Amino acid sequence: MGLFNKFKKEKNENIQEKQTLPYQLSSSITADGKLQLDFYDARADFKQFYDTTRLILNRQVQVNNTILTEALISYYSENDAVILNNDGQEFGRKVQYKKILMDIDTNLLQRDSNYCDYVMKALLNEKRVNEYLERGLQENSEQPCGNYVGGVKTKDNGYKKVFDPVVGKMIHESLEMKQKREKNRAKQEQIKQEGIDRRKAEIERLQQEIEDMEK
Repeated sequence: MGLFNKFKKEKNENIQEKQTLPYQLSSSITADGKLQLDFYDARADFKQFYDTTRLILNRQVQVNNTILTEALISYYSENDAVILNNDGQEFGRKVQYKKILMDIDTNLLQRDSNYCDYVMKALLNEKRVNEYLERGLQENSEQPCGNYVGGVKTKDNGYKKVFDPVVGKMIHESLEMKQKREKNRAKQEQIKQEGIDRRKAEIERLQQEIEDMEK
């Protein structure tokens, strides 16, 4: 087989593989030099209100001898309009990022289609990630985790989700998460107080109306 024919065959095989994948993975580099991955899932259920998961990979950190990847994650629909604010900056679901920690192989994420599909669909499902992040904001969580959402390991020629409770507890008790919970408590107290103030104002208004009617 000639070199040209060999190249043509490999190119056709690559095109065929991309066409048969149930998802598309695009990569780019952010303005500050980080790797951004956008995972579009053609099988997405419209009930979940998103079909694309975006990951911006940040640094790696070691917790209890486990190497974790820190990342920003967001969820959006491919058909979402691009909206810019008055400063020309994009806002909307694409850039509504949440910071997470996960135990994954970032190289394999880009090379192995089955691994990538499992990480994005199983580990990083929006509902699952939100549940872990909500636990991280609970002071006495039944499953301490902070912003650690677990990881993916091989099992029987496939993959499985894993969660290290020791790692979760250490992250949950980190200074960053303690400060985040304190900030969340203050925000919830503010929301509660604003609700009380609105009710008091409404009661005063109704009381004034009653007094006016009785005159």
